[in-house]
Amino acid sequence: MSEPIQTGHKVFLGNRKMNMEMLEMKPFYVATPGSDLTQEEMEAAAMESMGKKKMASSPPDSEPESAPAVHEEGSPEDIAARIAGDRTKNQADILELAKSQIDG
Repeated sequence: MSEPIQTGHKVFLGNRKMNMEMLEMKPFYVATPGSDLTQEEMEAAAMESMGKKKMASSPPDSEPESAPAVHEEGSPEDIAARIAGDRTKNQADILELAKSQIDG
């Protein structure tokens, strides 16, 4: 069975300071039949597997490959002109929709 670990926390309420204790339980590992591992060994194995999962879940560094793609799209002036064109098109669509709702 796992032992509770006492961690002290100070809580400030108004002008009073109270010392609170929070009990935190360590994870409990159940031994499987046929296994000669102790609880400490099972905890160490679990921590190793958690570390490997974190390493595997991190994405590979693909930033250097994506950086040149941004420069190939065009100059900042071209991008600004394209965004302005999209805005005027959207504004025209909204104006047309509003006119059709008023007329209808």
